[in-house]
Amino acid sequence: MSRKIIANSKLDNDILVDRRLVQLTGVVDGVNQYNILSSLEMLNEYFALWYPDVDLDKMFPLPKSGIPTDAEFETPLPSDGGMSLSANWEQAKIAYMVSQVAVALNGSQGRFRTKSPDLCTIEANDDKCAMEAWIKSAGARSIHTARAYRKEAERFQWWAQIEAVKPLSGLTVEDVGIYENFLADPVSRHTGKAWYDDSMNDSNTGKRLGGKYATRTSQDWYPFDGPLKPEAANFTMTVLKSMYRFWVDVGYIERSPLALRKSSASKQSDEHQTDRALSQGTWQFVHHYIESLDDRIPLNTTPRKRLELLRSANQRLMIFRALYLLGVRISELATIKMSDFVIRPISDGTDAYWVSIQGRGNRTRTIPATRELIEVSTAYRHTLNTFPVVRRGARRDKYGETNLLPLRPSKDDNSTLILSSSGTAAVSSSRLAGIVKETLAEVLDLYRRMEKEGNPPVGVNPDQLEKASAHWMRHTSAIHQSLDGMSLQHLKKILGHVKLESTLIYSNNNDSDDALVKKREDWISESLFFRTDDEQPNDD
Repeated sequence: MSRKIIANSKLDNDILVDRRLVQLTGVVDGVNQYNILSSLEMLNEYFALWYPDVDLDKMFPLPKSGIPTDAEFETPLPSDGGMSLSANWEQAKIAYMVSQVAVALNGSQGRFRTKSPDLCTIEANDDKCAMEAWIKSAGARSIHTARAYRKEAERFQWWAQIEAVKPLSGLTVEDVGIYENFLADPVSRHTGKAWYDDSMNDSNTGKRLGGKYATRTSQDWYPFDGPLKPEAANFTMTVLKSMYRFWVDVGYIERSPLALRKSSASKQSDEHQTDRALSQGTWQFVHHYIESLDDRIPLNTTPRKRLELLRSANQRLMIFRALYLLGVRISELATIKMSDFVIRPISDGTDAYWVSIQGRGNRTRTIPATRELIEVSTAYRHTLNTFPVVRRGARRDKYGETNLLPLRPSKDDNSTLILSSSGTAAVSSSRLAGIVKETLAEVLDLYRRMEKEGNPPVGVNPDQLEKASAHWMRHTSAIHQSLDGMSLQHLKKILGHVKLESTLIYSNNNDSDDALVKKREDWISESLFFRTDDEQPNDD
């Protein structure tokens, strides 16, 4: 008895089939290699596993006419079974199998589903609906939390359906243990292929260089950027434990496979937190590289390409300076708008820009923006206004009908502080993080070249450049401000910490708003941006 749908033939319309598979399983919109059942071989394997006694050849005999009729099916296709009966017989088989396997994997019949569905307090008939209910509840206070939770839950569901061949509501303690190990080495047991872009590994060291940016519906997209470090894997499992706990509490499932799991990574020590920051010498090297990006553009570059590179250089300078000057999280930076800036007078008769930042838990803090940030923002927008891109439709409605962006903050300007290279759209936090990582990789490459030439820059730590991420910039800002004498209370306000204990790892006293403004301006005027080479601090 053969259960194969396709032997060595290819469907005329497998893109249509792929989209139908996605629609039935309800995993994610769009088509890419991680959409469940997008492979015919996988579909054959799954159907044989879940329905070993079903004789597909008997159920779907090859009709003489090549087109099946109702009478030629021993069991008619279910109403939502997929292609119409006018489709070719191979597609009819696929449609039936999809409808059956989708039910087996969507959680509607999960092993640990509650035996009394009437007692479930959420409207959820399958794992996807239950996941959405949890995300809506857990992420209600913050869009950043909701986004992070969705990422963890969805790729866990893909793993469960593709690798474990089970629904989330049918996973065991052993299954989640396998997934935790998988996070450290995300490679498919079926195909041996990585769930990340392993082509971006250094051919000499095997170390990760960072993946190509792609949207989730792109064929170039991967669920992971690479193997997860222990801290990241621990966060993933903590999030998933929260989801299962919610499901148990609302009566969607009776048991959680993560109920007894304890955190595998102890809370990061204060010393470890402060280790995740760039030394002053390393930050100076990074900042100098970013400032010189426009000078690195080849002279023979075409005017259009030169403008593109100039915009990219200014965007990167804006990103790094904003992260350093504001000490914000990357998710916070992505949402800052020009209308979030206000001018307030201080006691010496001068005015100061302040900016409101929406942080975790939808808590808003307002901190001094510093003149330096306003100046670099003005220069950044001036570059975007050079041969500006015409805005149409929704973008015109959002950013204004004129081609030119306002140079200074305004309550009427709802454009974000960081814009796309065309100046017509906001930039997501994940893309911002990618730009930071890509830039740091370029800086590390420059260091390696200088080292190879026998002239390595003094005071630069290459290990920091290799490990650093966007969040390192937040720690870097906090530590450097503390070293320059910023009081602990002011630092707490700038970073948006709820508890003073969270700020203690950076440490230093004076608490009025006027003092805060003055401290911030003094820090900028005396910081690395304005020091001559002779004035730069020595960094061991």
